[in-house]
Amino acid sequence: MSTPIGATAVRGGVAPTQLTAGIASGDLTLVVSPVVTADWPDTTIGKFLVTLDRGVAGKEEQVYIESISSTSFVIPVGGRGQNSTTAVGHDAGCTVTHTNDAGAMQDTIEHVYDTTRNDHPQYGGQPQPGLTGETGIFYLPTPIPSNTTNGGVWTAGVVDYEVAIPFFVAATTIVKTVSISVDSANVGGTVDMRVGIRSDSGHFQPGALLYDSGAISCAATGLQTVTLATPLTLSPGWYWTTNVLQTSGTVTTYPGFVELMLSLAALATTGPAAYSSIVGAGQVKAGIYQQSGVTGALPAGFTPAGTYSTSTDVVAIWLGT
Repeated sequence: MSTPIGATAVRGGVAPTQLTAGIASGDLTLVVSPVVTADWPDTTIGKFLVTLDRGVAGKEEQVYIESISSTSFVIPVGGRGQNSTTAVGHDAGCTVTHTNDAGAMQDTIEHVYDTTRNDHPQYGGQPQPGLTGETGIFYLPTPIPSNTTNGGVWTAGVVDYEVAIPFFVAATTIVKTVSISVDSANVGGTVDMRVGIRSDSGHFQPGALLYDSGAISCAATGLQTVTLATPLTLSPGWYWTTNVLQTSGTVTTYPGFVELMLSLAALATTGPAAYSSIVGAGQVKAGIYQQSGVTGALPAGFTPAGTYSTSTDVVAIWLGT
């Protein structure tokens, strides 16, 4: 099966026509009669397919027609011998029959059912969300917010809470490094951060563990990068980055998610007063999950302890491709 040449057009009830002159295997014009242009597919939509010598052993060939000029069908370069047929010569009187394009039909089926395909050239290079298969870049899955309370850096909080935030992969991407940025180091200390990548559970929650960085020391400032021993290939879909502070101490890192500061006094006048007991210290980070008791290697699974609403901070994690 050949790959369709751009968009293809079809029309029902088209009567066959005939060649008025023979052609060789390399010719790109069919002179036919009779022909009523309006009866054939609209070439402003796309090329259409015809079969020459249908049913004739050794002669049947499918070709693309890109335009009609009077009684001539014009074939594009590369348009001969489509759909496993071979370009051959054809004699005058050869039948020319409009044909459904098996290649285009298969292409449509694959785009619907083959989840590994993401080739959509008709979008003209429009930007896609998330990771798009580019190489040699650092990708930050979540925005760095402006935090007026501390100038854009947060102090890492509760120990042994694995916190997960979602990110999207638009096209198959290979992750080679993970990084965090330490702003204020735990100089001489032993504060460690651990970073993970998880699949999605299928219910927009963190799922199976795909990668565990091991302990990343926060004893020095700057970008702390870990190279994956085996690069991680991510197919299109949702994933989660996770971080967990595993030793007590103070260290500030760049934040990784917008923090929504809520006025509990105002909420009490517009909603249930009990809401204040849910959000605890007056803040909630939407769309983030956590699990507690992660003291060493990240567990294979993830058991969400509700959506994230403690004072634990979310760390910006860069993915290097």
